[in-house]
Amino acid sequence: MKKIGRMISITAVVLVVALCAIAVTACGTQTGSYEGTYSYKSGAATITSTVTFTVGDDGMIWDTVITNTSSDPSVAAPGIGQRPWDGTKVTGKIDGNWAPSEIEDIVVEVDENGVPSGKITADREFPTNLGYEVGVAAAVLAMQNALEAGPVAE
Repeated sequence: MKKIGRMISITAVVLVVALCAIAVTACGTQTGSYEGTYSYKSGAATITSTVTFTVGDDGMIWDTVITNTSSDPSVAAPGIGQRPWDGTKVTGKIDGNWAPSEIEDIVVEVDENGVPSGKITADREFPTNLGYEVGVAAAVLAMQNALEAGPVAE
């Protein structure tokens, strides 16, 4: 009788593990193009970070483009670098080096109004340019929103 009970228990555990593996595979990130935004208020202005990227057949993020804008020309949107080419120091370290699941696991600290502090917690160092952490943090939140929404229709 104990052998039957033990066999049923082992079978149940194996079944649960198999079902979990199937669920993870079925819910994996799809290849394709993604676009996401994250917005927050800064005074009277709305700051919006828009990110586009592709998830390739290799399961990695590629072709990342980050744009931060402000609804009020008198309020500057946080950048991701001082000079226009500084942005590639961030996107170049994302492309081919980060998987969607790693982006989803990042924690970005925001205040009660949704304004990112610039503090990014990840399993490994996330690329930022010194002094531009807030703009990069908003971009990470936009990437997370894109992944949650799924690929855009082509």
